[in-house]
Amino acid sequence: MRILRQAWVIFFMGFICLSVDAEVTTSTVQRARLLRMNGKAKEAEALLMPLISAVEPTDALIEEYVFAVDDSLKGQERDTKIAGLEKRFGDKACFYVLRAERLGETDANAALVEIENGLKQYPTNVPLDVLKGYFLSEADPSQAVEWLRLCSAQFPQSDIILYGLGSAHIGENNSNENSEKALAAFQSASQMNPGWIEPLLEIASIQMSQTKFSAAFETIRQAEKLEPASLRMMDLKLGLFQMRWNLPLTPEQMWTEVEEILNKKERDLRSLMRAFRIAMIRQEEEKARCYSDELLKKFPDSQQAAMSKTEMAIRQAMQLLKEGRSAEAEAVIRPALQETKEPRYLASLYSMMARAVRADQAKFNAALEKWDSALQHLASEQPDCLTTEPLSLARAYVENKNYKRAIELVQEIKTLVSKRAAEGQIPGNIVEAYTHDEDLVLATAYYETKNFAQAKPLLEALVKADAGDTSVQTKLGLIAIEEKDWATAERYLSSAYRLGFFKPASEDALKKMYIAKNGSEKDWSGYITALKKSSVDTLQKEILETHASHKGPLPEFDLSTYGSERKVSSKSFSGKITVLILWASWCGPCQEELPEFQKFYTKHSIDPGLAMWAVNAQDPLPAIKQFLKDKDYTFPMLVDQNPWEHFGIDGIPYTCIIDSAGIIRFEMTGFNSDYDYMQVMEWLVDAARGEKNLP
Repeated sequence: MRILRQAWVIFFMGFICLSVDAEVTTSTVQRARLLRMNGKAKEAEALLMPLISAVEPTDALIEEYVFAVDDSLKGQERDTKIAGLEKRFGDKACFYVLRAERLGETDANAALVEIENGLKQYPTNVPLDVLKGYFLSEADPSQAVEWLRLCSAQFPQSDIILYGLGSAHIGENNSNENSEKALAAFQSASQMNPGWIEPLLEIASIQMSQTKFSAAFETIRQAEKLEPASLRMMDLKLGLFQMRWNLPLTPEQMWTEVEEILNKKERDLRSLMRAFRIAMIRQEEEKARCYSDELLKKFPDSQQAAMSKTEMAIRQAMQLLKEGRSAEAEAVIRPALQETKEPRYLASLYSMMARAVRADQAKFNAALEKWDSALQHLASEQPDCLTTEPLSLARAYVENKNYKRAIELVQEIKTLVSKRAAEGQIPGNIVEAYTHDEDLVLATAYYETKNFAQAKPLLEALVKADAGDTSVQTKLGLIAIEEKDWATAERYLSSAYRLGFFKPASEDALKKMYIAKNGSEKDWSGYITALKKSSVDTLQKEILETHASHKGPLPEFDLSTYGSERKVSSKSFSGKITVLILWASWCGPCQEELPEFQKFYTKHSIDPGLAMWAVNAQDPLPAIKQFLKDKDYTFPMLVDQNPWEHFGIDGIPYTCIIDSAGIIRFEMTGFNSDYDYMQVMEWLVDAARGEKNLP
């Protein structure tokens, strides 16, 4: 909140003693203002102290000094000093600002009343105008925008009003149009006050949301010149890492910077909370826990400190669930549920509780109801907030055979996605991803309730988009059996049987079709044997065609080996077939694939013509160490801080097979549990060798 009154234009200086030059006073106040705006309130207070003590101060000097004191001191010391200043200088506008801020912590309406009282006495006070805009935005961002526009017309040279206007535009709604309006306002504020870091950080944040990563990095570098010791700036840098954009710094170097900043600053609530967030982003569990403990010890009544504890519990429970330790996860989740009232945390905790107790039907039902209730509460508070949580709940309801509620949830999501897309708030690729996931849940719910008329068109669209989805093909084949459309049933079911590597469940579906069509299972054995034999060559050809790469040569790079200082160059792969699999500790599908890769490595590690490496994608070393701690993996590992650029990929796990000439021949993204992993990898490696017997 305070940043919205931290910068303000000095409209008059008043009368000062003849012993002090008015221009010197003005210049000193402006320097102090800029120091405070960039988080150096103690320096600002020290700079102004001689003037406050030596002259008959102007209103501008009083306000800047009071704000500096308020920002630099804490607790009872601050309150006592502010009370003394108020007694000395009388009821100035700055004291209305401070009272409104205190009231606003619990009652926004009372804060607005205090602001209006201040504006009656000081109608041209910019901090009061901006603070009014802030509290209006809490209830109605559009009203805040209109108010701040009027203020901007009245005070066109006010950087802080433009900053507040940009913030109000962001709060109004998350459309592209409002992002551009906010960007323009922040840019104007920065041009008026080029020494102020906050508008630059807001500009960088918007540029990142618009995927203008190069521009964002340049803006961050500009801000860094003003104030290198900014934890929020480190947040933005790490955000660029999370968005898979290259930076000339490793995460380890950035973490060193964070530690240096913390050591130079007072370890207050804001700086500790930001450091905690950075540790969580980097999966530095031990550091995050230390910061959370420090927050709880120093600020036991702080809501933010309590939030850090809840977030640690959520992270711990997630890890336990990944490891299949459901009972331990439940033991972590239950006390966290008792300690938090935040709907977004409750939704996350109940979603994990549902996973932890799914084996107990009564507990599973109860967790789903609580999860649903928490999401409804969230939706009432943020009606336009689009997350994947409701879709996850819909899938859980399908698992629990509550198809009616699953269908209701998906239809609500579809309505919201359509609304947001029409307003230009979400890009087409996100709409596409949501549509696929929505239709899959909806089709499954319709299918399980035997509403084939509504399930069939959804399933047909899904199989058209992804011809390799064997579960969708199986459902379409079973619907065709009901319709006695034997040709269609056989086409879908034999394809599912082939692409699923001849699994028993697929064979059972084919047998059902065969008996329904022929009236008995006579000659079934000969039918399925012939189908399997004819399918092998077709399947092998499909696998090779599906995963063929057109990228050309493997890009040049030098990567560090995990656990040593040795570097491995892409040039060293020449002369042999090389398999590279990219993974990260936070990636669920990676965790499924790595055991399969280990089996493949164990079988083929003695092959002198084959090199195999697991390449970690951007995990900090402590996260890799923690992940491998309980694993029995023996394959060699490389560490890559910029895999997205090196390999030109969009997701992980990612596997590529490189031939002896250094050409990427085959690629796989994601993990397909239908595949016989060992067989697929052997086909791809043999094809990369140029085996003559391959199709």
